[in-house]
Amino acid sequence: MQKVVDGIYIGGLLALKGIEALDEVGITHVLSVLNTVKDSLLAGNQLVCIQPNFFSLFWKVKRKNLIIAAEDTVGFNLIDHFEQCNDYIQDVLDSNGRVLIHCFAGVSRSATVLAAYLMQRNSISSEKALSMIRSARPQIHPNEGFMQQLEIYEKCHYHPRPENPIYRQWKFRNDAFNPNFRPPILKSYADITATAGGGNELKCKKCRRLLAFESHIFTHKPKNDNTPEVPNVLKGSLLSSKCTHYFLEPLKWMQTELEKGKLGGRLDCPKCNSKVGYYGWQGMKCSCSEWVTPAITLQRAKVDEIERR
Repeated sequence: MQKVVDGIYIGGLLALKGIEALDEVGITHVLSVLNTVKDSLLAGNQLVCIQPNFFSLFWKVKRKNLIIAAEDTVGFNLIDHFEQCNDYIQDVLDSNGRVLIHCFAGVSRSATVLAAYLMQRNSISSEKALSMIRSARPQIHPNEGFMQQLEIYEKCHYHPRPENPIYRQWKFRNDAFNPNFRPPILKSYADITATAGGGNELKCKKCRRLLAFESHIFTHKPKNDNTPEVPNVLKGSLLSSKCTHYFLEPLKWMQTELEKGKLGGRLDCPKCNSKVGYYGWQGMKCSCSEWVTPAITLQRAKVDEIERR
């Protein structure tokens, strides 16, 4: 268990066993980020207690706990727990308490949660937050998925919300890589009629029906290209000159087709029924040579890019 900043400590599961050490530094609260069943069993008899009463140890000594059930896997969605954890940590500090944040090894999950708090509290980057934690506990190393979530958190200015296209697009891609994901059970579709002001427009070249806004486009970086992530410079190109497709998040007008349960197929304009794109849950290789997964596309030749003024 190491002190990172005043009132906040980080450690692994075995820190729970050190009652005297916890008392010595005055730990009043514990934030646990772990799978209580799986991780407690992995620790074996090193724990004072395991399921079903995992935290009876702390209740005996009047400590307060928040448990976030989380797996240390690349695809686990931890970003949706950041706000709750931040509020909990801040409440502890505001009441002059001290909190131990821990996971199984004190390396990945706990470091991610603490980094999110430091980022939001101090308006700093994920790199700076992790550096602060690493100076106290050098072995921290969030997994690749958690690192990406911290980057998304920073890009969302510490407020990931469904209306934010950066968060929305990350969540769709993350869910699509979940082994339990099935195309017919998509839970949400962006409704273009409710997102006016979402940037420049993409319209069907044949009938001029509005199909998407710029904010619905997934960015990707062409292979062997030093330019920024696409979308690129406008006029009208929302794309790199190498890309012949726009990659989109799922939109309301696509719902009937996307919920047929097929691995892929064509997308038709909902007004004139002309083919405007393609989808493939297994992904698609863009003309710029980058593989994008999942792939929901509009073909550049089939739509007009309209710059909104």
